[in-house]
Amino acid sequence: MGATRHRRPRAHLHPARWLACRLRRGNPLRRGSDRAEGICALFAVLLIVVAVPVTIMIGLNIASSRASAAARERAERQPATAVLLAGAPDAIGVAAADGAAGSVPVRARWHVGDRTRTGTVYATPGLDRGARVPIWLDQRGRPVAAPPSTTQVTMSSAGTGLGLLFAIVAGVGAAWLVLRWLLDRARLAAWEREWRRVNPHGNHWVR
Repeated sequence: MGATRHRRPRAHLHPARWLACRLRRGNPLRRGSDRAEGICALFAVLLIVVAVPVTIMIGLNIASSRASAAARERAERQPATAVLLAGAPDAIGVAAADGAAGSVPVRARWHVGDRTRTGTVYATPGLDRGARVPIWLDQRGRPVAAPPSTTQVTMSSAGTGLGLLFAIVAGVGAAWLVLRWLLDRARLAAWEREWRRVNPHGNHWVR
């Protein structure tokens, strides 16, 4: 016969049992701090559960608002093609406020109706003079940033919603850790006072 296998005792209670021990009235070992801890834990869980649909609704509202703004930008802006009047520098610098990531400013010309205009556009580094680059123009024919695509709007809105949910969960977790720390300090102080009342002579046996 093989050796009998013994289960290792669990060091922690199941979350449901842990919560029940702190909220159940019939528990003679429950302290006031235990009940407060259980109530706060229940409130924290409920807050996180409620935060999930709330952040989803906020994300959907943000997506709708940004999609409407992107549609207005697409209606107010028009695509065009610019011809570079100089070669684009090879060095890849940090994108400027109106440029795409990894692009560099270059002098170029483009057509607005029957008129030819010149100015600065943003192009991929290393392009030769005379290269054609796609640009976007506003209603006055000036180069502007391209309107965000549907994918960009969706990803940005999802990132905002997830960021908000993470901030809520992190805030609740931080508050819970602070609460546990304060309750543990109060319990240790209570135990110290009780020990001094039972054994006023410190660690020596009372005869």
